Amino acid sequence: MIDIGLALSETTYRDDHMCLAAARARFWATFADADAILFPATPQTAPAGLASTGDPRYIAPWTALGGPVVTQPIGRDANGLPIGMLVCGRPGADRALARVACALDTLHETDH
Repeated sequence: MIDIGLALSETTYRDDHMCLAAARARFWATFADADAILFPATPQTAPAGLASTGDPRYIAPWTALGGPVVTQPIGRDANGLPIGMLVCGRPGADRALARVACALDTLHETDH
């Protein structure tokens, strides 16, 4: 991936950067009143063992959208492995996202 990035022309990089910035602005304008968006952390539960933390592809779009992201456990699967969710916020809304994440954590704790 690094080699692909290094092979981009400066013009392509700038054009792609501007396209992403425009998409980011449109996306967050759609959710202007939301303090957070909840999304699955992975397409499936965590794998057994320590060889992998699981499939990371769900976090990439949120990283591109530029806001803070917190991963939180929301339960366990039938094998006792953790199930996670992403708590995602808009750029610059770190405190609002932290409040939501703390509230969700408190709710999750009372479920046990």
